[in-house]
Amino acid sequence: TWKLFTGNFTMTNGTTQNSNSGGARFFFALTDTQTISLSSSVTVQSAFNFTVDTSTTLIIASGLDTLTGTVENRGTISAVDAITFASGSTYRHARNSGTIPLATWATGSTCEVTGVTSTAPANRAQNFYNFTWNCPGQSANLNVGWQIGTSIGGTLTVTSSNWNHASTSSPVNQFRLFGGAGSCTINNIVVNGYNAVLTAQGGSTADTVNVTGNITLSKGGMLSLSNSSGGVTQYNVHGNFTVVDSAYIGKSNSANASRFIFQGQDKNYSTPATGVTYFGAPSFVVPGGASLDLGGSVLAGDGSFKVDSGAVLGSGHASGLTGNVTCTGVNGGGNSFSKLGVYAFNGSTAQVTGSLLPDSVSGLIIDNTSGVTLSDTLMAGDVTFTNGKLILGANVLVADTINGINSSRYVVTDAAGSLTLKSVGSATVLFPIGTAFSYAPVWVTNHGTTDTFSASVATDVAPAPAGGRVMLKWNIAEAVAGGSTSKLKFGWMASQENAAMVADRPNSINFFSMTDTTEVGKGYYSTQFATEPHTADRDSIASFGPFALGRFKGTATSVEDDIALIPDVFRLQQNYPNPFNPSTTIKYDIPAAAHVTLRVYDALGRMVAELVNRDHQPGFHSVEWNAGQSTSGVYFCRIVAGDFVSVKKLILVK
Repeated sequence: TWKLFTGNFTMTNGTTQNSNSGGARFFFALTDTQTISLSSSVTVQSAFNFTVDTSTTLIIASGLDTLTGTVENRGTISAVDAITFASGSTYRHARNSGTIPLATWATGSTCEVTGVTSTAPANRAQNFYNFTWNCPGQSANLNVGWQIGTSIGGTLTVTSSNWNHASTSSPVNQFRLFGGAGSCTINNIVVNGYNAVLTAQGGSTADTVNVTGNITLSKGGMLSLSNSSGGVTQYNVHGNFTVVDSAYIGKSNSANASRFIFQGQDKNYSTPATGVTYFGAPSFVVPGGASLDLGGSVLAGDGSFKVDSGAVLGSGHASGLTGNVTCTGVNGGGNSFSKLGVYAFNGSTAQVTGSLLPDSVSGLIIDNTSGVTLSDTLMAGDVTFTNGKLILGANVLVADTINGINSSRYVVTDAAGSLTLKSVGSATVLFPIGTAFSYAPVWVTNHGTTDTFSASVATDVAPAPAGGRVMLKWNIAEAVAGGSTSKLKFGWMASQENAAMVADRPNSINFFSMTDTTEVGKGYYSTQFATEPHTADRDSIASFGPFALGRFKGTATSVEDDIALIPDVFRLQQNYPNPFNPSTTIKYDIPAAAHVTLRVYDALGRMVAELVNRDHQPGFHSVEWNAGQSTSGVYFCRIVAGDFVSVKKLILVK
């Protein structure tokens, strides 16, 4: 430390350097006025650190227009020319009252106020980069007066305002952003300390704080919206709101509608499980176009929580929205969750949606590998699966569209619940349903009047008297009875087949109505056993209700009772589509009981697939060939049924 107790500091044609930028400094200590003057030929290397003592007035005459180190002001600093605090530099205001130099505060610079007790310094309403308030000796509520549109490009940090931590209803020794009507823009806000309280305003006016980045509370700090009975403070939060440990959030009155508005997209409100105190009824709003994830956080107090039309709200709480939002809504207009909002459930343990979820929503997102249970019947515009299952229980889910499904992401209907889809017409519609343990989808193609259909599936352990079966029972219903003639396609996983089914799948697949145990539909059964879910479909089904797949009677009743469903001659149909990639369907007609083989050969006469080799009853049959492991080219399909032999050419194009 170089202490200058008398005289001025003047340099020409020289260099000043500081190899210990963390602590080495000049100390101006004259009880009067001192001047520092550096000519244009002087080189300043590293940080030029200096301290101005309590009774000293330092005039920066020339040469230090850009300050690069740490400037500590205990007295008075006056600059003749405009000065700039460079990136990495710090101005420390270590006194009560006084004046902060007017300056340009470069990106990465910091203005730190540490010595204020009863009077805030002048020139505090500047555009700073980082601004830190750390005044453990503060003895009054103090305003920094940023109501003129001040911008903090970096981080506003409040470490201590000498707040009485035992008082929350009327916190004293506040650090206030405004003194009257105000509006400022702050990138990040950090309140970090048990004696730190940041309040927006102290008057009865309307104030706005635009937070373009994040808000972080830690070590018991307090963020208070306002402490007046009439003023309304609005925080527009575009980043994340994070509470690292116990902290206080609220305002010093409960009469106005001061609120946090989460303006950002894909942002988080994150608090610890316990230790956050909400006081004075702060309110929270998620506006249209914004998306906020609450995670497992719990919002409390007598304020309100609102989700506007077009907003997206995420919940990670085990109790869903009911667990996240415990605000009473006494102040701020009451809690409200828009039916035109989108609600996402993304916890890491099993969740319920909660009673706060509206009975109708624009969108529902399921993103929980442990599953989400619907708490009540729901109408949803769009349902999107990212991870996990949606368990209906006894409830009904009515949806416009469902996206993102696969064998581990679907709607569980194995209680009394069901999935309802609207506008089911000639375009095939998938009902992605299943039990708690197995995916069992249904596809409906409605040839009649477009209608609303519902579907459910549950495990069924009743045996099939004549052979194998899928151990599931589906229930299909149409809104307007008798208006539809449909093709139904059922899917199931191999784990749901009984042993007899596994031994003879092709002969075990028959569609039966479990109302009267009669086979339903007409024409071909089309089956697919190469990949899961296995599938089977049949057309001309006009009556709906409970269905099962298996041999519940020895020979298909529809074949016995309707001679028109028995082919006249043996026939191998041309595959469709052809050319194909990678799957194609091959249909064949069997007019009399026969043993049938159906094999595929390549152009060199080598067998590449045996699709059928079993006894057949009379009827129309089909099989699918998945040529995913074969190369592009010409193949030949050959059928042998008794004395009948036929060959068709197949073209695989990849």
